[in-house]
Amino acid sequence: MNLFGSTPEDLLKNHSQRVTPQDGLYLLPALIAFSAVLSNGFVNLDEPYYLFDNPGHYLDFLDRVGFWFTGNQAGNWHPITMMSHYLDWWLFGRVPIWYHVENLVWHVLNAWLFAYFLQQLRCSRLVALVAATIWLVHPLQVESVVWLAERKNLLSTFFMLLALIQWHRFRCTGDGKIYGYVVLCYAFSLGSKAMTVTFPCLLILLEMGRPLIAFGQEQRRPSFKNLGLSIAPFFLMSLAVSYITWTFQEDVQAVMHRTSFWGPLWHACISYLTYLKQFFWPTELVVFYPLTTPGFVLGLTAFLILLGASGLAIRLRRSRPLVFIGWFWFIGTLVPVIGLVKVGHQAHADRYMYVPIMGLIMMLSSLKLKKPVINVGTGFVLLVLSFLTFQQTRVWRDTSTLFHHALRHTENNWAIHIYLANYYLGVPDHHAALIEVEKALSIRPGQTRALLLKAHIMSDQNRFPEAENLVDEILRLDPGHVDATYLAAWLAWQQGFSDKATNYIKMPQSITSKDPEMWVLSARIEQSFGQASGALHGYEMAVSLRNASRYHNLLADQLMGIGQDQLAEEHRLKAQQVRRRENWPGLLQWLRQ
Repeated sequence: MNLFGSTPEDLLKNHSQRVTPQDGLYLLPALIAFSAVLSNGFVNLDEPYYLFDNPGHYLDFLDRVGFWFTGNQAGNWHPITMMSHYLDWWLFGRVPIWYHVENLVWHVLNAWLFAYFLQQLRCSRLVALVAATIWLVHPLQVESVVWLAERKNLLSTFFMLLALIQWHRFRCTGDGKIYGYVVLCYAFSLGSKAMTVTFPCLLILLEMGRPLIAFGQEQRRPSFKNLGLSIAPFFLMSLAVSYITWTFQEDVQAVMHRTSFWGPLWHACISYLTYLKQFFWPTELVVFYPLTTPGFVLGLTAFLILLGASGLAIRLRRSRPLVFIGWFWFIGTLVPVIGLVKVGHQAHADRYMYVPIMGLIMMLSSLKLKKPVINVGTGFVLLVLSFLTFQQTRVWRDTSTLFHHALRHTENNWAIHIYLANYYLGVPDHHAALIEVEKALSIRPGQTRALLLKAHIMSDQNRFPEAENLVDEILRLDPGHVDATYLAAWLAWQQGFSDKATNYIKMPQSITSKDPEMWVLSARIEQSFGQASGALHGYEMAVSLRNASRYHNLLADQLMGIGQDQLAEEHRLKAQQVRRRENWPGLLQWLRQ
């Protein structure tokens, strides 16, 4: 039974020259634009945590699955992505080239699915493949493809496109089994990244445009009752994942609460125009764009431009339905990250355009051009885009190059100075790190992350009084700052002030801390007072928070000290087991040994 009023025969008429799996071969030459990524390494920006230092990698199977589905991964809920990262670590270890090759494979698959989806929207095979190739090589895609921590973008888009393609089949046939495929694909998309929460809105948008584009003539609109019943479960799934993501972001204090309504609105409107500019002029792309305060005049102007463009798209919905669909695809898919609810300190990000850029390309696909014009014009465009993408890919070859590129092309980028300081601290180059911290503080005085980094530099140089002064300033600005409390306790303990260290350890943020190092420090302080039970509790908490060989050995030592030799031996064996996982070189490397 057809739920929507059009027969399958109407919607499944033969297309000449359909996009086929073999057409994916036409997309492969475009990967020359990304060829530089094969010499790229890892960058110290989320990648170590996600790829090979993730605590979930070292857990037993059931605990690992629980960690994927219930753990807060840097403010995100994406169990499918975490599974993907685990499999990569198990296969490739710490060899970056294979991670990059896999990301490129996912990117090409997404391009092919996009071409297939465009044919469902009545684009010709040639136009669909050209549009998909433009999407494939656009410089705005570089961040999502070469930044390995953004695997979630690739996976969520892959499953979202599969869901849209299956929705078209369901729309044609009303087959409940196909509807189940849509639900499954969308669940996997949400489990990869929450940005696809706008998927139900895309379904409504496509149903609004479908009667206009189905086969060159307007058809009957679907039954809104049946359409609503079919789309309602997707809204419920989106709301559930939105709530989980919100709570996780709140837990890591990533949500910036604002009292003004107009500020976020003006910022969102300006961001839309910025993305449009970058689509047509993709230069000076960086990893972090510092947030600025939008002016009223600029914000209102951007709002009016967007309002006028939206009105024009609505007027063109019959003569140019892809303009209507593409424009509101672009507007709608950016809503979760456009800044109305501000998460993080960035003004905008290239990676957020991975899906929205499809809408702009749909609009261009509606242009009625002759085949020679398409061949010559798109050839030139693809050549320029490929060159820019190749250059942008080289920017990501290592951490230092990435951050210095951002500093050259932005102003007052305090966050990049902090990232660079953290990078130098790990080299270690304390002098260079201190210079970067001072630059960050000159832009944002009192910025707690910069103050904390500076305190760590002082403590590494045994300049304890200066480090203590910085920590006191952080705690004055934010009395519940967990990392500052830990450092304050550590500094006091290092200088022999055990009572002072105990006071910090007993603070509420310390007692509820999820940092295992906080509990290790607590255990050592308890040991200094001869409190065996308190020390045992501290080491047990550390083990419960992270399954690391070091914590199991510390707990074993404490158990030996109080005569629980059998339990201590169990933790010794557990430490050896975890150590083997920590030193796992990857299956490919292990087979070569």
